[in-house]
Amino acid sequence: MDKPYTLNDGGGLYLHISKAGTKAWRIDYTTPITRKRVTVTLGQYPEITLATARQMRTDIKYHLANGDDPRDIKRDEERKQLLESKNTFAMVAEEYMSRKTHIAPPLSKNNYRQMKRLNAYLGTMPITDIKPMDVLEVCRSAEA
Repeated sequence: MDKPYTLNDGGGLYLHISKAGTKAWRIDYTTPITRKRVTVTLGQYPEITLATARQMRTDIKYHLANGDDPRDIKRDEERKQLLESKNTFAMVAEEYMSRKTHIAPPLSKNNYRQMKRLNAYLGTMPITDIKPMDVLEVCRSAEA
């Protein structure tokens, strides 16, 4: 292969084949706000199948029809996931305990012990996903 080439599927979707032979699904579209033409790589072939690439194209076209830039939607989802991963019970509990410096040492020790027990069950859960039943299960396990 002397130069890269593409295999078109339609609707802006194509398989880009590089000089080295790597294959990647790409889609071209015009952004609704800036009206500029952009190319987005959807993923490598064969990890992303033709059916999956077509579904991704359909999703992108849906967002474009609603006046949204799919790149902005993807960035927002990534930010949300990052925020949720940093907003776990363990992180919030640690921040809470660091602010409670005025608590008497015996009470503080007890709070840290309780926090350690809670972290064992809830530590990795995003704080927004914790339900009353989750807390009840932890309390019941402490009683046992």
